[in-house]
Amino acid sequence: MEADTAGLRAKRRITPRKVPIAALPEDQRPRQLALLAKMLTDTVKMIAYRAETALVGLLRPQLPIVKSVWTDDVGFPLPMGHKLGRDAIARLRDSS
Repeated sequence: MEADTAGLRAKRRITPRKVPIAALPEDQRPRQLALLAKMLTDTVKMIAYRAETALVGLLRPQLPIVKSVWTDDVGFPLPMGHKLGRDAIARLRDSS
């Protein structure tokens, strides 16, 4: 088992980290989405985000209130520009 692991690590070390697209076979190269396909993908993502937001809105009254440095007294997230939010970020930065 140790020999297998050492062999795999050695093989991984000689594998290039970045592979140029030109080095890939034509059928394995990534393709840019067509404009309509991209628009459809973006629309599905927006619908999923709105559904997720609506679901959180429905569940919020049933969820327990969790207080932390990132929330106000009611449990809602603080905006990043809020003084308490900035203080929490500074405390995290100082502790590391």
